[in-house]
Amino acid sequence: MKTLINDLKKEIHGKRCLLVLDDLWNEDPVKWLNLKNILVGVCARGSKVLVTTRNALVAKNVRSSHILFLKFLSPEDSWTLFRHMAFENGQEPRNSIKGYIGWRITLWCEGLPLFIKTIGGLLYFRNSEEEWVSFINNELSNLDTDKIGFLSILMLSYDNLPSYLKQCFTYCCLFPKDYKFHKPTLIQMWIAQEFIRSPDQNLELVDHDYFMELLWRSFFQEVEKDERDNILYFKIHDIMHDLVVSVAKFDSTFFCSNEEINEKIHHVSFDGWLHSSSQIPISLFKARRIRTFLLPRQPDNPCKRLDKSTYSALVTNFKFIRLLDLHNLGIEIVPSSIKKMKHLRYLHLSYNEHIKILPNSITKLQNLQTLKLTACTQLIELPGEINRLVNLMYLEISGCVDLKPLPPGMDQLTKCVTVQQPAVGKDPRGSLLIELRHGIDAPLESDVANLKEKEHLQVLELRWIEDEVEERDVVNDEPSLEALEQYPNLKVLSIYRYWGVSFRSWQLSLTNIVELVFCGCKKLQYLPQLDQFPSLKVLELDSLLSMEYIEERDSNEISGRSLFPSLEELRLKYCPNLKEWWHRRDSIMEVHDDHKSVGINTSTTSMTKNDLLPSFCHLSNLCIRGCPKLTSMPLFPNLEKLELCYCSFEPLKRTICSTFAFPLSKLTSLEIGRMKEHLPKECLQNLGSLNYLLIYDCHGPLLQGIQHLTALKKLDICSSEVFDLPNDEIEEWQGLRSLNSLCLFQLLELKSLPLGLQHVTSLQKLMIDYCPSLNNIEDWIHNLKSLQSLEILQCPKLKSLPRGICGLTSLETLVVLKCPNFTSFPNDMHGLVSLRVLNISEFISLTSLPEGIHDLTSLQTLDISKWLNLTSLPEWMGDLASLETLYISECPDLISLPEKMRDLTSLQTLCIEDCPKLLERCKKETGEDWHKIAHIPNLLRDRAGRKLVEEPDEAHKKLALKKRRIKIFGCCNY
Repeated sequence: MKTLINDLKKEIHGKRCLLVLDDLWNEDPVKWLNLKNILVGVCARGSKVLVTTRNALVAKNVRSSHILFLKFLSPEDSWTLFRHMAFENGQEPRNSIKGYIGWRITLWCEGLPLFIKTIGGLLYFRNSEEEWVSFINNELSNLDTDKIGFLSILMLSYDNLPSYLKQCFTYCCLFPKDYKFHKPTLIQMWIAQEFIRSPDQNLELVDHDYFMELLWRSFFQEVEKDERDNILYFKIHDIMHDLVVSVAKFDSTFFCSNEEINEKIHHVSFDGWLHSSSQIPISLFKARRIRTFLLPRQPDNPCKRLDKSTYSALVTNFKFIRLLDLHNLGIEIVPSSIKKMKHLRYLHLSYNEHIKILPNSITKLQNLQTLKLTACTQLIELPGEINRLVNLMYLEISGCVDLKPLPPGMDQLTKCVTVQQPAVGKDPRGSLLIELRHGIDAPLESDVANLKEKEHLQVLELRWIEDEVEERDVVNDEPSLEALEQYPNLKVLSIYRYWGVSFRSWQLSLTNIVELVFCGCKKLQYLPQLDQFPSLKVLELDSLLSMEYIEERDSNEISGRSLFPSLEELRLKYCPNLKEWWHRRDSIMEVHDDHKSVGINTSTTSMTKNDLLPSFCHLSNLCIRGCPKLTSMPLFPNLEKLELCYCSFEPLKRTICSTFAFPLSKLTSLEIGRMKEHLPKECLQNLGSLNYLLIYDCHGPLLQGIQHLTALKKLDICSSEVFDLPNDEIEEWQGLRSLNSLCLFQLLELKSLPLGLQHVTSLQKLMIDYCPSLNNIEDWIHNLKSLQSLEILQCPKLKSLPRGICGLTSLETLVVLKCPNFTSFPNDMHGLVSLRVLNISEFISLTSLPEGIHDLTSLQTLDISKWLNLTSLPEWMGDLASLETLYISECPDLISLPEKMRDLTSLQTLCIEDCPKLLERCKKETGEDWHKIAHIPNLLRDRAGRKLVEEPDEAHKKLALKKRRIKIFGCCNY
């Protein structure tokens, strides 16, 4: 809790903010006063707190200056809501008694929206007038009208559910309140429990229908959809959760640690983070007819290992289990006794990073439908006979970085979807990956995929294998596509390494395509007519080496048209010969006297006026990368994000100079890289909405006109040998009145910061990284009064920080790394009253900590790394009363800690890494410095979290090294 409070303080310190506490239930006035005192101490004047609650006592305890009691809906608004819920398209049927009955019901509900939605959703499925009359005369009159209780109303709706929907809904009691359900995962669980009424139908589609019916009846809410309009996430209202818990209490339980469990219970879910066997009650193992063991609150980050006997006992005792969730329990070896779980259909082993192999006995689980192995980072291979899992539908192996290729025979699992990419935010339902081989026998391979059984296919990925076949031996790959059936439900089609020159007619019926990707098709010269895809939202052309034109049309078909009315994202990458979007059929042929054509002259028919060019009316995201010859394409006036790398500015110029009113006025993000020509000054004039600008590996004065970027919030400039920053043009920097983040990375000729930068008083973050010529930072830096973070890295000529830095009263984070010639800090650092994080590392010349650190009374985190000549720490470190975290690493000559370390009562974490002499003195009980640090709760020997009392373990070092991530900024690989 203390960490959470500190994070909140850091986030809102000095800011005028609105804090919303939604659905507050805590009635303890003392806790509220504590929170109020914290907020008063850190928020700026004018800040407000908005509390919503269903408890009048809570509203009273917070002592609000104004309490607003939400009124019930008016009869008119109630009737509008009821019509929307109860009638088709919200239209009251004519000449029907239903309208009169509905009006009476809305009056009975007395303006309560939840009542109206619930009853309206219930009556929506009752078509006859007789059913409506029976409802108002019998069911409605039997409700407890004295209490007008929520549950009694909702129970009525629940009682009218078909039995197959009741069991689906009650299963949701295994999840906590306000839980964000992943719809595809919940459907997998329903399938595992056999909540299916029509086993002959497609299980996914039936359960999808079940879900939609519950959604329509208002049992589910707050849905989130993906880019293909598929529902991915949803929630259940708190009152609906109370209902489902009340009706399922005899069959399911959401238990806490050491809570007794009824032996007759079928479904159990652990309310918390399971990390110790002591949390599991003995009574759980007596409930031998358990069908579900679920861990909905288990985090995805690495946890403490559960002892082997515990998870082995779970496997041994639950012989009737259908769903077993053992994710992130630190499992190293999956017990071979798992084969005894004959009824198991869903096995979740994800995030157990120490699992290297699965037992061969797992292939005896012939009812298994879902096997989740996400982020089992050390998993080497799957069992060779995994094809015996004939009912396997979902195999998730995302993040299994060491996993060998899938064993042969996987193609025999015709029901299986293998998810190799991150599954979060994706719906695997109706997805298929097919790998093909180049050559004349390729059509035979499509038969293996059993596509005729995939009638509801939504996502299809075709990949030709990069084998050793000679390109000249391949007649073509077109027959492979001809062998595929037509799928009207297909929404995403990706084709990789296809060696055909063109496409034929098999795609003509794919009118529902939303995303289309062609990658590595090096012979491809012509695309199918893209107009046949009216729903196309995303188009990607990547590494099409032979393509010069995307479409072929007559000039009169091009002029002034709006292309692809649904297209939102276009990616053109690494097509080195692509010249124009279209090839005109009516271009003039150049003919010699011998009447032999020698080429095409398009100049006589080229579109010289930009207002004649076609345009993408709804395109919001455009990436052009590695297409240096592309000079003409449809205009893109409504873009929101644009990326240009190693290409021509010509398409951008044409759009800027078009006759559209304020072209690119909606652009919020612009990335420019590896451009050989200069960006014209006028290109920045219309970009009044631009929030982010990245420029990397460019030449020349690309920032001319930046004063027009009044909405720019983040500017990154990197990787340039010759790049001119406007230095003397102060007014150009003054225009950046919204800029809050500036990063200067790998600017080899930068010797000092631009003088105009001092006028960017809105700047909150400044990073300077690998600028080897930078030798000075001016005192005017104190003018940056809003600066909260300053990072200076890899500047070998920089020797000191200016005194002006002490005027940065808002500075919270200061990082100075890898500046080998750095010799001094300011002696007086009293002005840094807000500084909470200080990282000063890799100094060769300095032999002692700067005295000015003693003035940093707000400092909470101090990081000292790679001080090769540091032998001791000063006693005044004990005066840093706010210090909570101290890192000391790679200081080989540091031999002792100051005695006043014992005065650091706020210190929660001390990490000493690769300091052999100091570690020897800090051994538990026996070390000479142990008494100085024994009071600190978290004593670590590395940043990976190993305790100081543990012995060094080479395996842990290797694992930590393997997990270390390197961030490469501004890199282009073309």
